[in-house]
Amino acid sequence: MEELECQTLAEEAEILLPGSFVVLQGIPGDGVANTIDSSPELDSTEDGNLFEEVDEDEDDDDDEEEDYHHLTNDTVVFSETTIAPNILNNPISLLPRLSNLSVKPLQSTASGHTVNHHDSFIVVDDNEEQEIHRKSKRKSKEESSHTKKNKNLKVQDYELIEKWKTRRRIKQEQERHDWIAGQDANKYGDISKMKAENRWWLDRDGRLKVFKEISKVDLKSGFVDTCMIASLSPGSTVVGTNLICFDSLSFETIKLDVATTQGPCSYPRGRAGWLQILKIESPVEGMIVLSYNGYCFLGPGLPAFYTDPQNWFWRVTCREGAFLREGLELDSKHLSTLTYGSFLRVARRTINQQGLSRLFVHATVGEHHEGTLRTLKGWISEYLNPKSGQQGAIAQPMPFPVPALYKVVLPLGATIRCGIELSSVQIGHAPVGSTLSIVGRAFSQHPIHQCIERLKLAGNGGWISLRLCEHPPDDDLVVNQVGIDGTFDPNYPGRFHLEAQRKVLREQTDSPMQADLMVFEETKPGDLSEIGSSDSSSNNTPSRIKRKVVRHRPPSEKRSDVCLICLTESRNATIVHGETGHICCCLQCARILKHSGERCPVCRFPIDKVIQHFYA
Repeated sequence: MEELECQTLAEEAEILLPGSFVVLQGIPGDGVANTIDSSPELDSTEDGNLFEEVDEDEDDDDDEEEDYHHLTNDTVVFSETTIAPNILNNPISLLPRLSNLSVKPLQSTASGHTVNHHDSFIVVDDNEEQEIHRKSKRKSKEESSHTKKNKNLKVQDYELIEKWKTRRRIKQEQERHDWIAGQDANKYGDISKMKAENRWWLDRDGRLKVFKEISKVDLKSGFVDTCMIASLSPGSTVVGTNLICFDSLSFETIKLDVATTQGPCSYPRGRAGWLQILKIESPVEGMIVLSYNGYCFLGPGLPAFYTDPQNWFWRVTCREGAFLREGLELDSKHLSTLTYGSFLRVARRTINQQGLSRLFVHATVGEHHEGTLRTLKGWISEYLNPKSGQQGAIAQPMPFPVPALYKVVLPLGATIRCGIELSSVQIGHAPVGSTLSIVGRAFSQHPIHQCIERLKLAGNGGWISLRLCEHPPDDDLVVNQVGIDGTFDPNYPGRFHLEAQRKVLREQTDSPMQADLMVFEETKPGDLSEIGSSDSSSNNTPSRIKRKVVRHRPPSEKRSDVCLICLTESRNATIVHGETGHICCCLQCARILKHSGERCPVCRFPIDKVIQHFYA
């Protein structure tokens, strides 16, 4: 089985064309927009009623005018199939045969030049008048598109979404600045070159540009001007037909060793010093930057591959790479150094004896055409060791490109909690058969020997566990992926997030009180399994809980010093359960709870002990 897996990984380590690609969501530091990890801030007091809407009785004929600034995926139709768990990097082999695709000559550009499939790109000196005309026309088109796409949007929703866009843009710039500052502090790379990178392949909102040619290149300043015809939002799917490679500094063409067979052509993945440009045929014909210095902005395959529970992809974001070691501790054998931008599949997260977060990963290293490609398994650090005087992330998880639909398959259902940790407050329960929209996943901090994969529900709806907190083979799946959430439009993500939040608010309004939810308990004393109700409490379960997801509002962020039980004394005790504890009661009430066999009033975990705490 392992030999078959290694063979599959070797075959999938190349880029196969023609094929499908998905625009990846941004990771802190790369400057690309991230439209899935945050959302517009909807007022939690809203009762779900519709806001006042913009007049929709106006003539919408001009809405049908062709607009390429924002592209949809309607012209790319692929079935989302179940992905085999042994595939690691490139799922292109699962795509339907795209024999009808070919590289067609592009039309004449605004500057009068024609780019066909033999031309890499055209570097010309447009006169000043043509350049001004082109930029003015582009700006007018963007403003027109911006007005049209919000024509049928609710007035208050439009304002919320615009504020969210502004916050996102500011956050992207700040994260990029912080990442460069961190690389400089750690003495990684030439800081002047990193600052000079103007990210010319992105528009001002962090979307990937689609262009027909590169009109100007200033090698001294690093300025690159493109004849942009469109932009692609994260989560969009494109069909690539050809790949061109250049030196990232001199823009000289690099000849690639392309493996041609009866099927798709095989191209090598990007690396340091390379600029890879992908020719696309759908949803619009043009060119787009696939990777820069080994850092990919598009992932081969379909969105479902990157949301599958068997494939949790991370990428190396430290410029010096990640040290892959044989064991958990830092003094174990060094196997390889994973380069900047490398994709990894993370199988486990744990804390070693030094207190460092370590990831068990599957990685592909070497070059296929050189015969050195091999698959390695080992441990890397999630963060740089502070004792070395360095700080920052070594690897970061890749966000879901689009929301995914997961179905609850555990017979006793899934417990919904307000936070990532299993000790956070329970705010709901999803019975078996429920379908949930998931927008992301993360590891919990506890238990430290086996951190738990947690899934984030859309609409700030809380967190659930992917698996039971048990040792294999008892770590059954709580939920499993059934598809992609079709209500998410990559070009208008704000609408999806607002509607998801309203759905959560409606569920909170329609659900029973918090006391009714507490009948859902974990099965084993001291266990952290995220499952549904025990047999002893099932007879008291309200019938409505069996039919649908139920929730109550999460606790307010405002802290109180009053005991939750007696409501008079101050909180001077900690209820300890496992590796965590809650400061929620006075010492007397906490002791009564412990000796009477009650559970923690916050998370419903069995109480291991009660301690009195003091503030120093």
